[in-house]
Amino acid sequence: MIAATKLLPNTRSRLLAISAAIGGVALLIIILLLLQSALRAVASRTNEIDDRRSEEAIQGALTLSTQHMASLVEINSVWDDAVTRVYVANPDKEWLNASYGALAKADKDYDGVYVVDASGRILWGRADPMATLQSDISGFGPGFIQLFNSYAATANESAPVAALSRTGAGPAFVGVGLIRPSSGAVMQPPGRHLYLILTHQLNATLLSGYARSYGASELRLVPEEPAHAPHVHLKDSGGAEIGFLTWKARLPGRLAAQAAAPEVRFTLLLIGLMTAGFAVAMIVALRHLSRSNAAALVAANTDALTALPNRRAFLRAMQTRCDEPLVIAFLDLTQFKSLNASCGHVSGDGLLIELASRLLTASPQQSVVARLGGDLFGLLLWGENVHAQANAAIESLRSTLDSPFWVGDRQVKLSASIGVACNTIGAATAEDVFRRADAALDFAKGHARGEVIWYDEALDASLHHEQDIENEIREGLRRNEFEVFYQPIVSADKQVIGGVEALVRWPRRPDGPLGPDQFIAIAEKTGLINEIGLFVLRRACTDISACPGLRLSVNVSPAQFLDPRFLPNVRKILRDTGFPPARLELEMTEGYLIDSPQQAIGIIAGLKALGLSISLDDFGTGYSSIAYLRRYGFDKLKIDKSMCDDVASDPKTAALIAATISLARALDIPVTAEGVETDEQAVMLRLAGCHTLQGYLFGKPQAFADLQKRLLEPPAALRA
Repeated sequence: MIAATKLLPNTRSRLLAISAAIGGVALLIIILLLLQSALRAVASRTNEIDDRRSEEAIQGALTLSTQHMASLVEINSVWDDAVTRVYVANPDKEWLNASYGALAKADKDYDGVYVVDASGRILWGRADPMATLQSDISGFGPGFIQLFNSYAATANESAPVAALSRTGAGPAFVGVGLIRPSSGAVMQPPGRHLYLILTHQLNATLLSGYARSYGASELRLVPEEPAHAPHVHLKDSGGAEIGFLTWKARLPGRLAAQAAAPEVRFTLLLIGLMTAGFAVAMIVALRHLSRSNAAALVAANTDALTALPNRRAFLRAMQTRCDEPLVIAFLDLTQFKSLNASCGHVSGDGLLIELASRLLTASPQQSVVARLGGDLFGLLLWGENVHAQANAAIESLRSTLDSPFWVGDRQVKLSASIGVACNTIGAATAEDVFRRADAALDFAKGHARGEVIWYDEALDASLHHEQDIENEIREGLRRNEFEVFYQPIVSADKQVIGGVEALVRWPRRPDGPLGPDQFIAIAEKTGLINEIGLFVLRRACTDISACPGLRLSVNVSPAQFLDPRFLPNVRKILRDTGFPPARLELEMTEGYLIDSPQQAIGIIAGLKALGLSISLDDFGTGYSSIAYLRRYGFDKLKIDKSMCDDVASDPKTAALIAATISLARALDIPVTAEGVETDEQAVMLRLAGCHTLQGYLFGKPQAFADLQKRLLEPPAALRA
């Protein structure tokens, strides 16, 4: 089993030390033998060295300028605003001029800027008057056209590129990059590619800067290669010559030879002493460096907490075994964050250390167990019958989790969601297998928490479908495709509408309406539920403001409670709409209380401070703990439809509901029953003590205009 990489530095250090000593002695002998010839050749040799250094410096300056151009392109092309401004039918030229064109100056970082499509057609461009504004991509030279075509073929996976090219105005630095989003908030239109091109002519101003920085006197651009002057070749990305830079040689050799001659013998003595000292120092330094490198290599590939291999080492192990059958499994602990918060991080770290030890013990000899981050662990297996090995290993890992863990004097049970993938389904690189296992884990966490999910094509299709729905939700929010419907909530005794629950609907979806059960879970996973929830709250507060005295209930997703901006956003919506907080009720489920108990207490207190009330929704589907009602100070309890369905036919269910209502009444908490569909259910729930009722018996979710008509009807006509 591979746990972490360790190197033994002693042998390597000894070899390096011996090599350094031999090298030092050899260097001294060579200096003695070559002293006479060195004196005679010092002048010409010094000149040659100086010229070569100047050439290297100028070539380095050109390389840095090329890299700088590529960085500029990346900074300006990977930009959400750019995506939204150019990937439209008519690109926003005013924005382009202000954001890009205004900086196209000969004395700035670039003197020309262009936006082109995948065929190379220039859609927009600006250039400094000292540069030439190109009307066609061919104006950037054949070298750039080759660079552009090569980059466009892999633009989705490559960083921007730059190179020298002979443009219509002469040699210039030219860079190109795909205009794409810088975050997940903006999506690039599928199948469409637009590119940003930046140029900077190799002009006199730029050459003057090189000359000052690198001491190259009279630096100039010439079309032909100089015969007797120092120079560097200018080549485009295809290797074609596009010019030469040359400058006046400094010829320092003559003065150096004259200054060196009187002190040669004294210098020889110093060189001998220095060489001996250098050899000793080198021996010591190399031994220390070898030990440091070995320790650094271990640290770079090892998780500091558990001493398991880290993500970097795990990926390297995958890549080295990618040519043989392999399986990887990702193991993510369920509700570890809650446990960590309740027991403390020190106890949580101790639990992870013990878990790592158990995983190592439970894994086969030929395997890699790694901590990939947080409470996420990875298992890599390879070789013959790898699938059978994987099934046995995963079962062993799950068995070891069944044994309780001790946190201080407290016994806790752990479970995990596991995603598994292999490289035997189609052609798959190490990165592909890693992505597949991650996708399987995501599916397990979202749809089969605590279970083992193997990646297959159906799962991949399901994930692609979810991604499509995610993109449609983003577009739907932008195009105002969503609507808020309202379901009446009536008093149990007189069956008079006293409130409504706001429910989101998607009626204006281009491919047809989609029910909430088909998109809400996706919105919660992707964080889009925050925007949907705020849309529902704002619209509902605006609508129901026109209905005096009517109470409003709005569902709040656990993901919204986790957003630190949620409380300020609620406060702002109430202020903007003028809706009375006393008429607003926010509904939350038990899941959030279990995952984030301390955070829930703070958020609920902050919301109640605004004057609104908090209801515990779907009571009866989870832990159904009355302790929640007391601990979190809920103002109302809503019994889930699944319990109400059987209240008239199952005496046990009726008794359970009656007991629940009695406990709630003892705490002075009103109770609402959801999903009431028959008169018999309504009577039973009223007799059990429910204060308010909600369900299809009194009205289906309806548009606001229909609700306003219902409110004008007499109570006897309220039945749907």
